[in-house]
Amino acid sequence: KKTKNYNELVYATLLRICGYHCKEFYEKLMDKICSKYYTNLNYEHLLDKRSSFIFEVLLEFSSEQRDNIIYPIFFSHIDEFYLHPIGNIFFKHLLLTLNNKELVEKIYQSMADEERFDKLILQSHIHLLITFIRICERFHCHYEELLNRINKLINPEKNNVNNFIPCLLKLRAENPDNQLITKEGSLVVQALFRAEKVDSLTQRSFFSLSGEQISCIAC
Repeated sequence: KKTKNYNELVYATLLRICGYHCKEFYEKLMDKICSKYYTNLNYEHLLDKRSSFIFEVLLEFSSEQRDNIIYPIFFSHIDEFYLHPIGNIFFKHLLLTLNNKELVEKIYQSMADEERFDKLILQSHIHLLITFIRICERFHCHYEELLNRINKLINPEKNNVNNFIPCLLKLRAENPDNQLITKEGSLVVQALFRAEKVDSLTQRSFFSLSGEQISCIAC
């Protein structure tokens, strides 16, 4: 049970300092926090505005708690995270701390479900979507397959690859017929061009853009 003297942000800061400088102290502090305040850890703790400070730090350093408790909780309740105002931040932090391609593959396959995928592209926080795309590119995890699925979802002329970027630029537009670009669409397109190697779909579509559309991306 938490007390009024329990401050998650302070403990999170101490954990991070210990994690970077003294593994022994990190493990002792982590064990003490978990045994005292989170004996019955569940996904609601990970979604809590204050407790999430602690668990985001635990994602950053290898431990039994992270690998055997936090990861399984996340995968068992992934639907509770990616659209949640706190959960999407936790999800993004998890992606950014991964160094295991098997886990990236597991996340991709979980999000490949049609309903989840559509909501991820059309409804999730834009920075979670961008991070998901960048991590798939970084780990060479179905990256081109991912972009082709995005194209099929947002492009009315699915076989016309030239429309990919123009449609992506309008991502989540309230009035796509009259709106050339959205902030969300521009951010995603910029992310595609930050890839180590720009994919063929993006390249082909880019070369068909008008000067006005290219100027929109640059801005």
